[in-house]
Amino acid sequence: RNYLLGKKSWRIKTRKSNLYHGSRKFSFHVPRKAIPVEAPAAYRVSQKLGLVTPDPRLVELIINGSNYGVFIQHTHLNEEFLRGHGFMPVEIFKSDREIGDEQANTHRLWQNISRWKVLAQSGRYSAEKRLLKRGLDLLNSSVFDDQSYRELKLIFPIDVWAKYAVQDILLENFHTGNHNLRIIADDQSGFIIPIIWDPIIGFNDNDMEFIADRQ
Repeated sequence: RNYLLGKKSWRIKTRKSNLYHGSRKFSFHVPRKAIPVEAPAAYRVSQKLGLVTPDPRLVELIINGSNYGVFIQHTHLNEEFLRGHGFMPVEIFKSDREIGDEQANTHRLWQNISRWKVLAQSGRYSAEKRLLKRGLDLLNSSVFDDQSYRELKLIFPIDVWAKYAVQDILLENFHTGNHNLRIIADDQSGFIIPIIWDPIIGFNDNDMEFIADRQ
């Protein structure tokens, strides 16, 4: 899809000896809207809530002297990202819904361990995804079982996931509940923690009332 667009996204990787703000891999995404503040603003709200997020920036991208315009710069979710947020190397998993999945129960991301792929892994990584599988099993069994619910709270910290829910409500960012999911599975602490990824501001810009409009 990127190649069909007149303005294309870019991915850049520096040398190991030439880190930029502690990272060597960056993506430069084309903003979705003509006024490209939605994604940075949404991430900023998530950061204010104390959630784990990338730190996107609006940049003017110049390559070999040619100005390609305004892009949103993203770091990648990898070991550098984890260390930058105070985590030792652990696992990062992703899960995305594909077109047509809404009609297929087997594709529900929180019910199907096979829909989760590893983005970053430690030397202790197991293909069985033990912590993630245990968390998903408890998430589904806790609906009917009090003991499972008590164990669930030990893996999914309520204070963190409550902030995640607050972020969804404030931004009306409800598309990430079953899509664009990124999580940290920390086998050292036993916690599963969300990473905010690709949030949107769901309310209509035309419905917003600015202070200047009331003066």
